[in-house]
Amino acid sequence: MIEILNSAYIFFLFICLSYFPINVCNKTFSNNSFNIKSLNLLINLNFLLIFSLMPYNILNHKYLITLIIVSTLIISYKNLVRKIVKKKFFIENFIFFITFIILSSNILNNLYFEWDAQKFYFIKSSIFFQGGIFSDLKTFEFNHFHPHFGQYIWAFFGKIGFIENEVFGRLFYLLIYCFSLLYLSSQINYKNYLYLAVFILSILLTFEYKLFSGLQEIIIFSLLIIVSINLYNIYKKQSSLIDFFQCILISNILIWTKAEGFVYSLIILILLLFSPINYKKKLFTNILILTLIIVKYLIYHFTEFNLDPRPDSYSLDYVLNLDFMTALSKLKTIILFLIYYLTINEIMILNLIFLTLIYFINYKDFNSIKFTYIFLLLNFIFLIGAYILTSLDTEYYVRTTMDRLIFSTSGFYLISIIHFINFYKNDLKIKFK
Repeated sequence: MIEILNSAYIFFLFICLSYFPINVCNKTFSNNSFNIKSLNLLINLNFLLIFSLMPYNILNHKYLITLIIVSTLIISYKNLVRKIVKKKFFIENFIFFITFIILSSNILNNLYFEWDAQKFYFIKSSIFFQGGIFSDLKTFEFNHFHPHFGQYIWAFFGKIGFIENEVFGRLFYLLIYCFSLLYLSSQINYKNYLYLAVFILSILLTFEYKLFSGLQEIIIFSLLIIVSINLYNIYKKQSSLIDFFQCILISNILIWTKAEGFVYSLIILILLLFSPINYKKKLFTNILILTLIIVKYLIYHFTEFNLDPRPDSYSLDYVLNLDFMTALSKLKTIILFLIYYLTINEIMILNLIFLTLIYFINYKDFNSIKFTYIFLLLNFIFLIGAYILTSLDTEYYVRTTMDRLIFSTSGFYLISIIHFINFYKNDLKIKFK
């Protein structure tokens, strides 16, 4: 019973973080705007990122978060109570909560770690969990393999509840995963609760325990879903400053979550360059994203962390001496495995089907979804290039990593399905009563 109560508390904390700081002093505190909730959450995650770099342990941050919760309730309790009694607000959050509790029970009853979690992520999370700080990560031999933020969040949410246990920290991964899919589902242009049915269906399609067994790919997956919505609004010319800020905030989190997050941030930057926004916004957004990337590497430099994420795998000497036939042989292996892993990934199969339908049927407002095709192309170029240029055995490297890399980005393309559904409704004038 205490485990359920602790899980419920972590859920409550997550909800508070999605309403603070923007909504707490506003009458629209619970206006059910996922865009605002997402912005709040990303702001708070970036604050936690800053805290993770400071010479203070998690206990100091625990008290700060408790203060935020209390302040949120005191300042906005009238708006919250008024909104809770409204049907839509209640049903939406009830479905979210029940889904979370059911899935969290699966995680709490399956405690094994995947290989990378055992060897890398759990150890770094334990350093934070036991009161360590960012500089203490240098004591871990393999710290250069991965950025630290995902492990810090793991430790933070494992420490903040009634029960201090690492498994509750991984429930944050579940919460941001559920939130991103609920946010995506809410983009369906129907007046009733169809989006909640789509949300549940998306959970059934994508959930499996190993994604929450300490691996960091689920964070990337969830963040890319959110940024796809922001880019969709931008390309539809229906964006606000909120969408731009979210692109920036997500890019910053990505580069501190996994090594390939750097690449995804650069792709976001490129997508913004090709977007229909004006020159000043493009300039501002891209300069800021590039600045955040540079800041990360400056921090690594001055704290004497290794700037090379995989010093054992990539070297300039190997790349310069790579002959054509070797590269061609590698490419053949990569393409074969790429086709294989795409065909066994249910999400990517659906994505590719709908992307193909949209392209050939040429549904209205095609330009608003073209950024998904650009992302797909650039992502494939990145995958192929990364495997060709590595000195590791190609087949071994592909077998052990490609399925996770494909999954990480698969959530980004789900916006194409939402786009198709919306325009299918408009074209056939389907009305759900």
